[in-house]
Amino acid sequence: MAKLKKRVLRSKKENAIKVNANNTGGVLKEKMQSLVAEEKYADAMDVMAEIAQRGSMDTEIMYLGAVCYYNTGDYERSAKWLNNVLNYDVGHVKAHLLLGKVCLMEGRAEDGLEIIEAVLAQHEESLSIADKDDLESELYYYKYNATDELAAMPHIRAFLGISQEISEAEEQETAAEQHQEEELIQLTTVAEEIIAQVMAKDICLKEKVKLLNAFAAGCYQNQDYQAAKTVLEAALQIDSSDKVLLQNMIYTCIATGELDRAMALAGNVPMLDFGCLEMMKGI
Repeated sequence: MAKLKKRVLRSKKENAIKVNANNTGGVLKEKMQSLVAEEKYADAMDVMAEIAQRGSMDTEIMYLGAVCYYNTGDYERSAKWLNNVLNYDVGHVKAHLLLGKVCLMEGRAEDGLEIIEAVLAQHEESLSIADKDDLESELYYYKYNATDELAAMPHIRAFLGISQEISEAEEQETAAEQHQEEELIQLTTVAEEIIAQVMAKDICLKEKVKLLNAFAAGCYQNQDYQAAKTVLEAALQIDSSDKVLLQNMIYTCIATGELDRAMALAGNVPMLDFGCLEMMKGI
């Protein structure tokens, strides 16, 4: 009888510990969600580390971790966490959508646009207004500068309000070869127009910086380095200490041969990422 009583008490204690652990994990998850919503990504990642130590990870926490890495410019780690999410839940729509954005930011436009096209084809109606607004911002550059890439992507074209038919004039304009000086003038003009449109939007300065950085990424990917630099300079006028902007400007200056400026900018970044450090080795 005494042994039975001890077993019952031990079982109750173990169950109490499990319940307490589950409750703690739930509290930490809510805390992480709140920090991500407040854009306190470094703090959110600290909470995620604590959750991992407690063994309370789930796909939503892994997704939030990917969001944190994405918004701090660490696209490689963001992709790894997204792949973890999709290994457990292949139908996680937001993970697919964010993976598409990661590809765009890494310069893999074809992969990124294909992923986003698939998401819009199957799940556009399930996306929130905030998700759609954010996606529209990310695709802003491609709306005006990726006619060929979007020709076979009807859902993205419809999402962006682009006519489904590419006019003959557009095809000729896309195919026409321009002299280098004319291209530079055209790209600079487009960049200045986009900057003006972004600055005129009724959104907060942080969102304007994010939008300008997304457009600059598109320019950089298409080797329009002068346009990328023009847009990044506009973004840096808003926030001259933004680490992601500074590192992207370093990449751009290296591409345009402005090595002295790249070195000077590097001195303003507290901790360069590995990719930037690798490029700096060649200077």
